[in-house]
Amino acid sequence: VAAMAQLVSSAVEIWFSEPVVFAGVGLGGEVAAEIAVTNPEKVAGLVLIDVDFYNSGGWREFVERMPIIGRAATFTLETAGPFAFDIWAPNCETGGWCPTATQAEARDLSERIIGSVDSIRSFRRTPASSLVPAKLADVQAPTIFIWSDGGDVPRESVDRAAGEIAGAQVEVIPAWKAHLDQPGTVADLLWSMAPVE
Repeated sequence: VAAMAQLVSSAVEIWFSEPVVFAGVGLGGEVAAEIAVTNPEKVAGLVLIDVDFYNSGGWREFVERMPIIGRAATFTLETAGPFAFDIWAPNCETGGWCPTATQAEARDLSERIIGSVDSIRSFRRTPASSLVPAKLADVQAPTIFIWSDGGDVPRESVDRAAGEIAGAQVEVIPAWKAHLDQPGTVADLLWSMAPVE
């Protein structure tokens, strides 16, 4: 996360002369929060969507980290294997977000990028302490947590992180993945963070 935050900060420095609002889903939110800690002068606000800073991982992550079967498990569960779709759009059959034919085709292509399995597996093997922002209490930017109440991020994790960031606001959206199921609502929250001139 720290390395990704440095890369994103460098890009922001090149493209923007004023502080910007950072928004991120999951890992992207962790990177955005790290930037708010390490480069606060670049951050006008944070919108953190379904970010679980305290994720201990589940059985999938455990199996993917294993020395002998980890690579095969990562292929099967995360990329082009038969169970990958189950974590991508698990609620499609019950009215949740469903990928279009174009999105499914794009994912199918991206799943087959050489090295993607190795990349995901190495991420799984990264110590948890490397994935959490240095000090959430140091985030000074206005922050909105968007939590999808039907998703896999526990509410306790959101409340814990929001409690560490002074003045953080939690928005609960009834969805599996708010940014997919209710993109308009998420966009409105993003706009609410835009600096007023």
